Amino acid sequence: MGGEFNLRRKPGVRPRIVLSYPDAYEVGISNPGLQILYELVNDRTPAAAERAYCPLPDMADLMRARGVRLWSLESAEPVAACDLWGFTLPHELACTNVLEMLDLAGVPLHAAERGEGDPIVMGGGPAVADPWPLAAFFEAFFIGEVEGRMAAIVEALGAPTRAGRLASLAAVPGVWLPHGAPAGPVERQVFTDFARTPPVERPLVPLVEAVHDRVVIEVMRGCTAGCRFCQAGIWYRPVRERPVDMVVAAAERALAATGYDEVSLVSLSSCDYSAIDEAVTRVRALRPGLRVSLPSLRIDSAAVQLARFGEAQRGSVTLAPEAATQELRDRINKGVDEAQVGDAVEAVFGGGFTGLKLYFMIGLPGESDEDATAIAAMAGAVTTRAKEEKATSNALFSARLYHRLKGASFISKTGTPRRSSTSKGLVM
Repeated sequence: MGGEFNLRRKPGVRPRIVLSYPDAYEVGISNPGLQILYELVNDRTPAAAERAYCPLPDMADLMRARGVRLWSLESAEPVAACDLWGFTLPHELACTNVLEMLDLAGVPLHAAERGEGDPIVMGGGPAVADPWPLAAFFEAFFIGEVEGRMAAIVEALGAPTRAGRLASLAAVPGVWLPHGAPAGPVERQVFTDFARTPPVERPLVPLVEAVHDRVVIEVMRGCTAGCRFCQAGIWYRPVRERPVDMVVAAAERALAATGYDEVSLVSLSSCDYSAIDEAVTRVRALRPGLRVSLPSLRIDSAAVQLARFGEAQRGSVTLAPEAATQELRDRINKGVDEAQVGDAVEAVFGGGFTGLKLYFMIGLPGESDEDATAIAAMAGAVTTRAKEEKATSNALFSARLYHRLKGASFISKTGTPRRSSTSKGLVM
């Protein structure tokens, strides 16, 4: 860990900000949000941004046994000596790792116990849509998209005292101090310059295998669908797109800076990007053999595209029906019918893909036993359709399809129709 390609070092610079994705290095290094903030702070503000990740249990035990405190990868200085420790919190299950990291760094777990020499601990990301459950451990939260307010946060850290820094942070739009008295409601911040701001162009390249080894280009933010269970579709409203020329130019620069052989054009639903055909064609033409991936494909927009985009790709495709019966899909506003699922399967295997992942949720409101057992029936129908497509088009069929059916328990999320925000003074 550390010493990656495109690493930035700014020795002796203050304020010193440590950014953390509270998971193992191999997971956190691939997080696009942390890469965005790392480049933004280091390249466009006078502050220094460094990183720390959550050590795995064996490393954590060894650090405690030898009295070694958690350090940042850029300077090898203790995280506890930074001015601001910012955590990207993508989901609730990552929050326990925050406490582990605080303890390993020697920073008091509770905000009320921290003093002048301790860093200000700030959280952001979708998991802080309702920050109250975490309020005891954080001095501050940022509600919404932070890119447009990062310069103001850096400026606020210039105050000479900890109390002064907190007071200055409280004046930054989007910052909420649970232990202070905010002047008024804190509104979720939207990065209005998204379409005019290039994506990350010099991403960090790890020296070990990470969960995603590829260039990531965010083509669109927000989602055109209105699925009633989806917090991300609400958290990242409204829909904003980057110009296709900017996307292609950023991909070209990132490829030159990294040496990767794959570009992922990401968003909540990349096939709904209005210039997706042109973007894929032009990015693929940047160099011979370059792979272009489109994660998070919606079934109702993916089927026609998959056949074309599958020409140079032989990996797996992920589709998310979420529910196996039409009644339940209609109830959660998932605009997909059986015919669209079948057409998507045909496009996947007719286009040369060798695997298909289907995602479902268990425990949706109003779900019956019949809805749950229908998942197995849909999986069987998909398998049959895939074999038929193989027989008629000589497409490769992967037996791994049987092992690519995934289910997750439904959890109501703050801000969705199933659960409104419980945080007083916050506006989604």
